Amino acid sequence: MSRRFLCCLALATPTGALNTLQISLSPRRAVGYGAIGASLPIAGNVDGSVEPRLEQAYNAAGLATMGTWAACSVASLATYKPHRLMHNSIGVIQALTALPLIWACTRSLASAAHADGRKSMRARECLRLNLGLAASSIWSIIAVIASPVFTAAQVRTVDPVLYPPALAITATVVHALVASLCLDSWRRAVSTPSIDRVISGFLGSVARLLGPSWPSADDPDVAPIKVNEYNFLALAFGGFALGAIFAPFPLATVPSLLGKRFARAFGAWSFLASVVFVELKDAAAAQCDENSSAKVTHTILRRGVFRMAISHLVVALARPIFESKTVYPAAMDCRPAVVASLAVYILALRTVSSRKELSICTN
Repeated sequence: MSRRFLCCLALATPTGALNTLQISLSPRRAVGYGAIGASLPIAGNVDGSVEPRLEQAYNAAGLATMGTWAACSVASLATYKPHRLMHNSIGVIQALTALPLIWACTRSLASAAHADGRKSMRARECLRLNLGLAASSIWSIIAVIASPVFTAAQVRTVDPVLYPPALAITATVVHALVASLCLDSWRRAVSTPSIDRVISGFLGSVARLLGPSWPSADDPDVAPIKVNEYNFLALAFGGFALGAIFAPFPLATVPSLLGKRFARAFGAWSFLASVVFVELKDAAAAQCDENSSAKVTHTILRRGVFRMAISHLVVALARPIFESKTVYPAAMDCRPAVVASLAVYILALRTVSSRKELSICTN
């Protein structure tokens, strides 16, 4: 990962957070990054004045996260039995299907920052995306640091993932900077930032998902366009995220199909997808009662979900064409779950590409 990405992120990251990262850097680099945080003002102001650095920081966060995820994908999947070139290549491409979602989230926040600076971070969609991206980044840090534990399951053989030290340090720093950026934006945007507020909001969102998505949710003529679909998708991808953490192998490999070497790490983006679907559900319920900035955010998110879903389906369906099913014993052991996960992605694709849902506020 280039220094340019790290420096751009540092421009909008609290100095204290940068100081805590110095333990992971060489003395020379630690001094450099610490100096960045100490000598430059925080990007943006709470009164909403536009600061280009905040937009640039979110764009850099997206690029850096995508680059780190791609590098970790190659290190985890392409180095395992390297003679299986086709199998490993398909696995890496499957992992990269998360990239459109990552970019959609960071680009949405960058677009909001461009429109109204720090003030835009107070919007519901920005608060939600900042917390979701921060949680996914923290998840990714744990997946990197604890990779020998996460990937040590006995599936025919025991081959835990051990990242090269340089990659592990870089990935940890990048994800920590992204999490710090998002949490700092959230902290500045709410009146009383606290862990209790986060827990209460999270539990409230879960309770709303488990209840009726609308008072007349079973009547398509009354329920808002696609609100039921988004509600189901949020629950489904939340379930995928939980499975990545708690389910035993091979079930934990659904829906990513990345095997024990990368399936638990992929859960971070399943969780982020769930957060995005919660936001799109609320947007669908509001229908046309949105400002222009929110409409732009939701359009970017829908496009990101569309690209994620279609790329996932293309790669998943290409697997049996280019390879024998014998190289996928995990998927064969839980075929009903794999088929169900593909159905969920198909629903996601149909939901976000619905012409009626996309045009309802433009007529």
